[in-house]
Amino acid sequence: MLFLLNKDIRTVKWNGLPLHETSSAIVKETLNGDFTLSIRYPITDSGIYKQIKEDMLIKAPVPVLGFQLFRIKKPIENDDSLDITAYHISDDIMQRSIEPISVLNLTCGMALSQMVQNTKTNLGDFSFTSDVTDRRTFNTNEVKTLYAVLMDGAHSIIGTWEGELIRDNLALTIKKNRGENRGVVITTHKNLKSYKRTKSTQSIITRIHAKSTFKPDGKDKDQTIKITVDSPLITFYPYIN
Repeated sequence: MLFLLNKDIRTVKWNGLPLHETSSAIVKETLNGDFTLSIRYPITDSGIYKQIKEDMLIKAPVPVLGFQLFRIKKPIENDDSLDITAYHISDDIMQRSIEPISVLNLTCGMALSQMVQNTKTNLGDFSFTSDVTDRRTFNTNEVKTLYAVLMDGAHSIIGTWEGELIRDNLALTIKKNRGENRGVVITTHKNLKSYKRTKSTQSIITRIHAKSTFKPDGKDKDQTIKITVDSPLITFYPYIN
């Protein structure tokens, strides 16, 4: 059973509104990549479909991990149904800015700790742990997103320590080996189709970190000015991008 939750919920202990009319659901997780939920919900006289809005959460069962929270990003309205794409709640923090990191001959867990410490905006109740004890060196020389530092390619924390990411709601863990099954995990699914109206909050920007370097007249050294600008609507969203 799937459940619709308020956008600010932080736990799977709450059931919320049962989405009992769901006609199809796909949970898809790619190793060290995307973790998404796609569902089709019928437009019926019950009116439940009207309550499904962008940025609300869907609680869905996932093999091995149990119930997980997914944030609605792309509801598409068809003739007689909604096609909904939702992203794992851990995506809420993937666009946070991370100051440059320098880790010399340390474990993966220590690198994660420094990443958290160097985050420009507090990560709240999200946690990062690892059982990878190999000692490696990892450096970044500019401000990057948490996604880039954590998991974007070979020059990331996951790439450097060659680990495998487990996203369990607000707890993110890098394991040496996740298990024997690798790649894509798919649960129930059906084919979809017709009229579409697409909405998305994926491109929303709520906070900008700007930096300008210049040489003042009559000075020998460059001067750098940094400023952080928040959108006046930042409190409207349950995440900071």
